[in-house]
Amino acid sequence: MTVDDLLDAIGEIDEADMEIEESKPKRRKIMWTGIGSLAACFLLFLFLPWGFLRQNMLNDKEVNYAPKDYTSFSVYYADGDSLSQFMYEIHGGYEEMFFAWKNQNGIGNEVELKNFVLESTTGNNSDQGENKPNGGYFLRVTVSSAFSEYLKKDSKGLLTEALKKTVASYVGVPVCDMEWIFTE
Repeated sequence: MTVDDLLDAIGEIDEADMEIEESKPKRRKIMWTGIGSLAACFLLFLFLPWGFLRQNMLNDKEVNYAPKDYTSFSVYYADGDSLSQFMYEIHGGYEEMFFAWKNQNGIGNEVELKNFVLESTTGNNSDQGENKPNGGYFLRVTVSSAFSEYLKKDSKGLLTEALKKTVASYVGVPVCDMEWIFTE
């Protein structure tokens, strides 16, 4: 049975009324994907220039070599007669970086970090947390006297070289030379 047969069976429906109904334009449903795409384009148009402006503002600032709140860096350690590296992620300062280096090199808890100073070799002295210009740095590390026993066993100076490379990776500046200072 077709629609026309059904309408004839019901009766009292005029053919003219059917033609008028068929000629009415149908309402189109709103396509949410179209509206969503339009909104996304609008937001992109609005915020893309802001991102470029923000990036340019950040590029104009001086580079800060002070440790960040969250840092990923390489810890170097003596591996036989050579140095190896291991990636670390920490949320602390120099003390936590030194602790990671100490553990990776098998140094016991009797060794404590007392002071940590980076000095520019270009004459601009710098301590923890200050901006540092590009160039080489002199590292001065004060540790407990128990560390001297570890240095005596290290005939090739790998522990010193490992700490220099670890600090350079952590801070982002080259460490040219360093000095160990022992205290009680």
